[in-house]
Amino acid sequence: MKKIVLILFLFSTGLVKAQDMPISVIGNQAAVPAQLSMADMQNVFMGKMPKWSGGEKVVIALMKLNTDAGKATCSKVYHMSADEVKKYWLTLSMKGTVDAPQFFNTTGELKDFVAKTKGSIGIIEGSASAGFSKTVLVDGKKSF
Repeated sequence: MKKIVLILFLFSTGLVKAQDMPISVIGNQAAVPAQLSMADMQNVFMGKMPKWSGGEKVVIALMKLNTDAGKATCSKVYHMSADEVKKYWLTLSMKGTVDAPQFFNTTGELKDFVAKTKGSIGIIEGSASAGFSKTVLVDGKKSF
């Protein structure tokens, strides 16, 4: 019985950690707006906004869903579990209406991809720093 309680405690602690982790949105210097509302940001990451206002294709970059940043993204952006997000994108990409996100192992890989890929937008853990991509404010905030 004690082992079960301990396992449940450790499992729930991991979930709280992901939910409490601040995440930031970064975008490529070209085409991606400097600011989005929370609703627009969620529409972008849900694939409901396949092109930017200038016509450039939206390219989504995410951390792998088994990482802390990936879990935080599932919770804060999608309001789903990692498995539900995988199923959501599999279904959406099979319809052919939008491309599935690119997934990355490290924040550095994701940042490099966003910096080099026109129209790309991604989510990283913590606060974004200056570089070749820009921080996209969400409801006027650098992280949430």
